[in-house]
Amino acid sequence: MNDRRRVLVASSVHPPDDPRIRWKLIESLRSDFDVVYATQGIPSQPMGFEVEVLRGGRIRRTLAVWWRLLRGRFDMASIHDPELLPGAIAARLLGRTIVFDMHEDVVSQIRTKPTIPRFLRPLVAGGVGWIVAVSERLMAFTLAEDGYHRAVRKPHPVFANFLPRITLDPRKPTEESGVVYLGDITEARGAVVLVDALEGTGLSLHLVGRCGDELAERLRLQADLADVDLTLHGFVPHADALALIAHHHVGVSPLLDVANYRDSLPTKLLEYAAIGLPVVASDLPGTRAIAEDLVGVGLVTPGDVAALRETIQAVIGDAPLRAAVANDVLRVRNEYQWPDAEVAAFYASLGR
Repeated sequence: MNDRRRVLVASSVHPPDDPRIRWKLIESLRSDFDVVYATQGIPSQPMGFEVEVLRGGRIRRTLAVWWRLLRGRFDMASIHDPELLPGAIAARLLGRTIVFDMHEDVVSQIRTKPTIPRFLRPLVAGGVGWIVAVSERLMAFTLAEDGYHRAVRKPHPVFANFLPRITLDPRKPTEESGVVYLGDITEARGAVVLVDALEGTGLSLHLVGRCGDELAERLRLQADLADVDLTLHGFVPHADALALIAHHHVGVSPLLDVANYRDSLPTKLLEYAAIGLPVVASDLPGTRAIAEDLVGVGLVTPGDVAALRETIQAVIGDAPLRAAVANDVLRVRNEYQWPDAEVAAFYASLGR
């Protein structure tokens, strides 16, 4: 008789290969649980767990997850999007065991979200805050960062968004090497500033991650006008993305100073450091806190194009710095490793 418990891991928004969900949480759970992953496509290497593909647009996918939560064909569910909380509240009232993994401070994010009219943002943020507060009373929460406690009322386990297992050796730059950014590509994350900073440097720019069609077109036009050799690689699965960027000169994290990023840990700093890439990043409190423990991180004022350009050029010309970063790779991987055992133990403690 199979006494393994069944866990539904669901996201209607994140890509199937979202690193925190696919390569961290699911890898932590699948040895002790039967995992069913409800997501909007087929993840890479879907081994050791089931996949249920969510069809249609965002609303339809959200409703499909709500139905799965209400139907309750699982022992516990792990959800990863705020829009799933209303369905999760109803499911909790039916006795389901639910975990909400908070990837970001969604209330702060809404207050600066450009797709929501400015005059509506306080109202929407208040409504979402109320839903989060109700959910917090009914279900288990886990947080990606300790700073997200500002968005909730009680203490919750923090599973920091640290590194999955990485075995990639540091690589040397090649003739094709340039400046690289890994992660979702948005204006608030510094994409426009970054293109401006590379004007006149002769350096190529590689952006690896999801990018909206409108912004992608703007960036291509901006790069043409600035004579910057820009490559938009699109979304690349996590392990493949690290291999793709490892030979470049420098990894960047040019976040603008907005509330959602000010105190957050940019995971990309750890990813860059773990494969031997020097880093240039915005000098924000959350970034500064982790940068102090890493080798080869240059910090610049957020949005300062001239400082970003100057620091990138200085880092690229510093061969001893790159060697020092490469020598620190194993320490970074060991000290900033995803807490696999703690995650598995937390889920094992639920619903007993």
